[in-house]
Amino acid sequence: ENIVLDPFGKNGRRRRDVGNEKMVDCLIKRGELQMTSSGVLALMDGEQQGNDVDEESLEGFTGDAASIVYQSIGNEILAGTIRSFREALLSLQSPSAVDNICMLTNLASVLYRNSSILCDQFWCDWENFCQGDGMADADSSDDPMCYLLDASHNLAVSTLVELNKGGSENSIIHFLKPLSSFLHFIASMCANSATVHSILDSEFLPDGLIANSMSVCAALAPLISSLNASDNHITSEERSTVRHATTVIQSISTLAYFGGKRARDWIRQSLGPKVLCDIASHVVPQRQNIMVHDCIELASSAMNLLAELLSDSDATFQSSALICFSSSVSFGADSSSAFNVLASGGVNSDATLSVMLVMNCLAVNLTRNTFHSQSNTQGIVSSLMTVGNGIKVGLEVLLTLFSGGEVSFPSSDLQVGICHSIVSSVVATLIGLKPIIYLHKDDSVRDIAVAIRDEIINALATSAALGQVVASLA
Repeated sequence: ENIVLDPFGKNGRRRRDVGNEKMVDCLIKRGELQMTSSGVLALMDGEQQGNDVDEESLEGFTGDAASIVYQSIGNEILAGTIRSFREALLSLQSPSAVDNICMLTNLASVLYRNSSILCDQFWCDWENFCQGDGMADADSSDDPMCYLLDASHNLAVSTLVELNKGGSENSIIHFLKPLSSFLHFIASMCANSATVHSILDSEFLPDGLIANSMSVCAALAPLISSLNASDNHITSEERSTVRHATTVIQSISTLAYFGGKRARDWIRQSLGPKVLCDIASHVVPQRQNIMVHDCIELASSAMNLLAELLSDSDATFQSSALICFSSSVSFGADSSSAFNVLASGGVNSDATLSVMLVMNCLAVNLTRNTFHSQSNTQGIVSSLMTVGNGIKVGLEVLLTLFSGGEVSFPSSDLQVGICHSIVSSVVATLIGLKPIIYLHKDDSVRDIAVAIRDEIINALATSAALGQVVASLA
């Protein structure tokens, strides 16, 4: 029961030389710290930092000097708190165990935030911790953060045991907090693919963590929808629950991003497009209320994770996503409503960017998905129409940049990202349709491909406003 699992147990590579001295040396080499005449280290302004630093000294280093130093200071404060009150704060027998452990893990997640130096130092400490006797000695020199991760892991395991006993949708929602905190902590401790792979190779992550966490998020989504539709007062607890669901999805996205294709393959075994589409369709706000920003963030996170998982998936996974976007079950009777609903915020909405990223993944793989589809002719035609409708919505978003006879050039990273995703999707779709038009054996498939191509070209050629927007972007 008290056995500590080491996610690095099967990894032969060890980095024991990463510590505070190395961090300071690295910052000095970069010119971001200087030794004053009184022997005190001081942060330098960006303009004063040296430009002739050896590139090798930057390997594995992320973050500017100020953020690293402040993270280290915060880490010492949090570690001191845990060291002093470990028995009270980390005991699972405490009635406040969930609140205490989740609060501390959330603070630690913010402090580490995928910093290479801090994360490498932690996993070296964790390796030594796992070789010891766990929670035995209160005066141990082990890093208190290791005790925190151990407690968070034990809490997640016990939560999954309780969750698997069943219950109503309302009763399982309170399981979301400990699961989201543990996932957030783990994701924040990963700064490279090797770390993620080591965690996946070990037995450290509890069985069913991803699937069960997402099932709770899926159970929460209809409740959020009812809250959005009602005029009842929304409590702070209800808002925090929405944020826990967002944290779960964003943490899985972090693992997928840092872990690469191998991590994404592992996640795809537990998570399909339908769950993510169902969550987005339920939580996307239909009207203004106090939770509108929280709901947009949750819907955007679901679509961002779907885009991440689509990036290198096979045709079967992509076809499942296309079915979700073309089906009336998730997004309404109109096959284009999925894109309409999620892109309703125009060029100023994170949800628009996320759904256009999904659109881009589907457009890039249009030819492959069509020729490798296991669906019948009707299914292939439906998928092509879904992509075509998504492109149509994207072009309508671009049109919002034209107003009063002038084009408003994208003024933020968000707007640039949206425009880039839309234009990339249009280009990928036109390229992908060409081999379908000339080579597909089914006449009806070729006909719908021609119709989609002609509709896109006609929209670009006949709309003066759209033409000016595209010309300005070019």
